[in-house]
Parts: sequence; C-alpha cells; structure tokens
Amino acid sequence: MIGITDLTDGWLVDWSQNGGRFKEWIRDIELTAINHGYFYAIVHQPVYFYRRAKHVLSWVPILWDDFDWDSMYMMILMREKLRRMRNHFIEEHIVEDYEKIALEILIAENTLTRLIDDVYVDKDWEEHRKKYGEFKLGKKSSGEEESNDVRRIGEKEAAAQLADAKFLGDWIAIHYRTWWD
Repeated sequence: MIGITDLTDGWLVDWSQNGGRFKEWIRDIELTAINHGYFYAIVHQPVYFYRRAKHVLSWVPILWDDFDWDSMYMMILMREKLRRMRNHFIEEHIVEDYEKIALEILIAENTLTRLIDDVYVDKDWEEHRKKYGEFKLGKKSSGEEESNDVRRIGEKEAAAQLADAKFLGDWIAIHYRTWWD
C-alpha cells in the first residue's frame, strides 16, 4: 500500500523531522486513510485542523490581556468559556433539554458578570460622595463617621462578593456534569 508520505516525494518527511508532532499527525492521517479511506484522510483531517486552528485563534483576543497574577481575568476567561458553551447548546440543539442547560449556564455567566463588574456597592459609594466628597486611599478622612462609613461599605462589598463566589461554586458543582453534548 502506498502511504501519504510516499505520495509527497519526500518533502513531507524532511519537514516532519524538525517537529515530532507533525510526524505523528502524518502517521495518524495514514492510519485514518487505511481505516476510513483516502478521501476521509485527505478531506476530513485538514478540515478538522482548520476548525481547531480557527477555534484556538478565536481565543487570542481574550487571552491577550491575561496575566498569571490576575484573578479577575480567571473569571473573564470562565465567563467567555461559559458563553461559548451556552451558544453552542442554543445553536446546535444537540441535547433534548438544551434550553434548560443554556439557562443554567446563563445563571453562572450572570454571576460572573456581577463579580467582574464589581457594582455591589455603587449606590453606597454615591451616597458617600454626596456626604463626604470623593474617597481616595491615603486621604485623611473627615472624621470617625466617614471612616466607619468606608468600613461599612467595604464589608458590605466583601460579603456580597463572597456570597456570589460561593453561589457560583455551588452552582457549577451541581450542574457542570450536565453541560456537555
């Protein structure tokens, strides 16, 4: 039987020696051709490769701003992954209860959006600004009452964030095993 590398007059073999992964890919194509026919190997594999490459490249704009120390970006990445999964269920209708799954994922997305946007105490800060002026770290407070107000707002925000984070963790733990097709 003639292999794909035989059909390329050796140029593929020379190029594949530089990268073992490419050599494995060619071997997989040859095995696929033997099992499924050359049409499958020649048409399906390149199409699959193109789709995977396109998928990976679609993540580049999202990953570009990520830093390993940025916990907020962990939530941004998770929200994007959930958005893509939800859209997949809505567009493909692969499972019977796709609408229920899409709603469960949307709830997790919305919780992540609240955590990312961090708007838990915006109204409290607005009231604080009206009463005391703009708050700046390191600025001397106008008194104990303002310090207590800042402390109260900070504690309220931390409690709301923690509640959402716990809800998100519990929600994903309960539902994630059903979020596949």
